[in-house]
Amino acid sequence: MKHQNFTCLLILKEKDNSIIDNWAEHENIKLTTDSNQKYDFYISDHFLDPIIKNQIEKPGLLIGNYRNNKLSEKQFEVQHEDLNQSLLKIFISKISDEIDYRSKIQEEEVLYKNLFHESLDPILIADIEGNIKLVNKAFKELFGPGAKPGKIKFEDLFPPSIVSKVINAIKVGLPIDKMAVAAEFESLKMEGLLNVVPIKDNMKNITGFHALFHDSTIAKKAEKIINRAKKLSMTSRMARAMAHEIRNPITNVNLALEQLIESNQNHDDEFELYTNMIQRNTNRINLLIDKLLKSSNPEKIDSTELINPEQTIINAFDTIKDRVQLKNIVCGIDLDPESQTKRIKGNEERLEMAFTNLLLNAIEAIEHTEGKVGISCDVFDSKFFIILEDNGKGMTTEEQEHIFDPFYTNKSSGVGLGMTTVHTIIQEHNGSIDLNSDYGKGTKFVISFPVAN
Repeated sequence: MKHQNFTCLLILKEKDNSIIDNWAEHENIKLTTDSNQKYDFYISDHFLDPIIKNQIEKPGLLIGNYRNNKLSEKQFEVQHEDLNQSLLKIFISKISDEIDYRSKIQEEEVLYKNLFHESLDPILIADIEGNIKLVNKAFKELFGPGAKPGKIKFEDLFPPSIVSKVINAIKVGLPIDKMAVAAEFESLKMEGLLNVVPIKDNMKNITGFHALFHDSTIAKKAEKIINRAKKLSMTSRMARAMAHEIRNPITNVNLALEQLIESNQNHDDEFELYTNMIQRNTNRINLLIDKLLKSSNPEKIDSTELINPEQTIINAFDTIKDRVQLKNIVCGIDLDPESQTKRIKGNEERLEMAFTNLLLNAIEAIEHTEGKVGISCDVFDSKFFIILEDNGKGMTTEEQEHIFDPFYTNKSSGVGLGMTTVHTIIQEHNGSIDLNSDYGKGTKFVISFPVAN
């Protein structure tokens, strides 16, 4: 059997290497004495660095008399007087098996790395104390740029009761399968299933664990989006029908009013009072119909217009800053539009309307004298994130479920279309909006848009 691709490193004191030379020629093995050259195995007749136990990865043959406790599992020993062609053939056969085994191990390592990094579910690797050492791409996308390996621990993501169960199970070598958990990090709150498996070293000692978190909130969010889309579609159809049914009689009322004004030459104060009241209310009905149609019907956006979202937010803030000053609200605006180089595609006027509605919503939610509103932006993984938070009254679970529904409002003077309009505009721009609210403490909105190439 010829070994065309094998190279053997020789580290020999003996000058007479004829047995090895003849064997290498017969087996078609390349010999080298240059340790810097790439080689597959070695033959040595003495211990020299790095030919010592556990300090060399390649297999080798040691010629001489050595104590077995100095040899690693990759090192073979033979007495000088026993060295012959037959023994070297046995050695190369074992080496061949070892190299084939190592090659398969390397292929499996590549496969496992691909499975780890390309998994759709977030995966982390941590030591026995819960210090996170490595995370995959899905983990980074879900938990965001703040969840960096080496800076966060397992206990930063899960509640103490879950952490205690996981660490105790891992220390005795028990895996955990599909444990229902709640994960929380910064503004994120998620529910899902946790799978944990111990990691062992070559001596079977438990050194850590890897954990896979299947986020069921994604499925729940998708279900919410579908239900919300169905509601908006139903509202859109209803709005068009209402517009047709209501505007016809309103048009007749306006025509009759014009005729009444023209035919009545004596316009006393009482006449003008009632005719003006009719005009104001018919105009208001028409305005409400327009708002309803616009809030539930996404517009086609000109995708060639490049927008600096930070500047658009500043413009929106300028339109409502008088209200901010009247309520003595402290605004922390962490924006720098002049140095922001990233852009999104869309309609600046529509986006400014959405940001204005969000800011007004935050301001109106603050009913105490120490109001605060924070606005910041960040770019991560080809997405532009806008974070708007306030310390207002917050929302109940029910309010969070229905905040984007048409005509849903808890304000005495509101119509309930402002946040519906916000959601529609963000959808027009292929964006998303999420909120996290604690009743009595405040609300945080996270809006994201794809960054333009």
